Amino acid sequence: MKLQKFLTLPNATLALIILAAFMLRVQGVLNNTFAFTYDVGRDILAAGDIVENFNIILIGPTTGLHGLFYGPWWYYFLTIPYVLGDGDPRAAILTIATTGVVTVIFAFLLGKRLGDVKLGLIFSSFVAFSHVMVGFTAQLWNPNIAPLILIGILLTLEYFANTKKRTSKKDTVLSVLLGFLVGLSFDAEVVYGTLLFVSLFLTYTLLFKRYFGPKMLVLSIIGGTLAFLPRIIFELKNNFLMTRNVIEYLSSGESAGSIEYTRGMLDQLVNRVEAFFFLFRDTVAGGSNEIGIILLIIFTFTFIFSYKRLDRRLQLFTKISGIILLTFFVGLLFLKEEVYGHYVVGLPLIILFLLSISICEFAKKKIFYLITLSLAFSLVMLRPQSLLSDSTTSLKGDPSVYKNYLSVIDYVYEQADGEKFNYDLYTPPVHDNTYRYLFEWYGERRHGYSPSTDTQELHFLIIEPDRQYPFRIDEWLEVREGSGEVIKTEKLNGDITVQTRRR
Repeated sequence: MKLQKFLTLPNATLALIILAAFMLRVQGVLNNTFAFTYDVGRDILAAGDIVENFNIILIGPTTGLHGLFYGPWWYYFLTIPYVLGDGDPRAAILTIATTGVVTVIFAFLLGKRLGDVKLGLIFSSFVAFSHVMVGFTAQLWNPNIAPLILIGILLTLEYFANTKKRTSKKDTVLSVLLGFLVGLSFDAEVVYGTLLFVSLFLTYTLLFKRYFGPKMLVLSIIGGTLAFLPRIIFELKNNFLMTRNVIEYLSSGESAGSIEYTRGMLDQLVNRVEAFFFLFRDTVAGGSNEIGIILLIIFTFTFIFSYKRLDRRLQLFTKISGIILLTFFVGLLFLKEEVYGHYVVGLPLIILFLLSISICEFAKKKIFYLITLSLAFSLVMLRPQSLLSDSTTSLKGDPSVYKNYLSVIDYVYEQADGEKFNYDLYTPPVHDNTYRYLFEWYGERRHGYSPSTDTQELHFLIIEPDRQYPFRIDEWLEVREGSGEVIKTEKLNGDITVQTRRR
């Protein structure tokens, strides 16, 4: 009887959406074609340092602001796949893909609680199939955790707005959790976290005081303090190093917040309008300007004519979504840089939520039209023609693909044939995190030993392409003219050249 109750059409549909979301996000893991950039190597090295050496790090990666660091929670998070996968980078990519699937499930829960099962299924399917959302959770990068954190915040706010299902115990736990999640947003991206915090503060001030009393606010502040606790300890141990750096940066007049535009105010406004339209277009229209404009018109007029018919809580969350979007738009007007994708990394989730409401209202109770529109939108968002092209296009020309790094490592060991060796690397990012990690982890496990740190007779030069400044490779090689006789030169996948030399 329980099985029959579970095997309903909505549950089966949700299961298919979850399965499709998972398969879309794990293709890189299955084919070893995920991006393995220097910061991925850096993050896994840091996670390994925590696990292997019990080095409890108090700060995380650097931010774009000199002297300011993210918190260490991203590194703590990566220790889980590091342990479960015994250091295999694919486990970390699989974990970030799983966060995308969890976001899909949470989207269903939020839609169902605020509206009904139809809204839950539509919202979850849009999150599952949006090309932008798939891209977030197919690559290992700390900003890409932002959608999961944001959907967690929205679900927590939904609990507080639901006056019928609240308990004192849950109020306490979820108040602390809410603050902690807001604090974690700063570890996703500092500009994004700052603007999200401002928008949630405005939400509390304008809309949420009646649902969220002073006691819960204090508990949330405690939760936020817990998220910042490692950095607070770091500051106390290091004479407030980051605080002094930030104050120095802000007082120098070079801060992003200073109104020092490289374009006029009107041009700045036009630029931000374009940036937000491009975000909308890429999120819901597969990158098509024409489809994006049509959808934006339909989207806007549907809300104008149907907003008053929405349920009270759905109206509330529509207002919250509007406050978040407006806060980001206004806040980014005062940023002198371009609007980079990681500054607005959580906003596609808000756009998809509002679009889901719009579609439900547009189709109303006509289930055939609702299903047809939802499938059409999902296909447009997914860009299947682009997905097919990506899966069939050779990745041999991209040096930062995991499988290409493995082929280089295997080639070096094949040439060494058990002999001790060392290597020198040219890579445009300068940092050697990727090779250092793979030689230590993959080389040791597959080939039984790591490169020597001492000078050896057998020596390899690994040279990644530098398409922006190719002359730098020639200069780099000139410096190493006397470092042994060139025995062999081979160009491998990713246009990576390996020179075998003997001193």
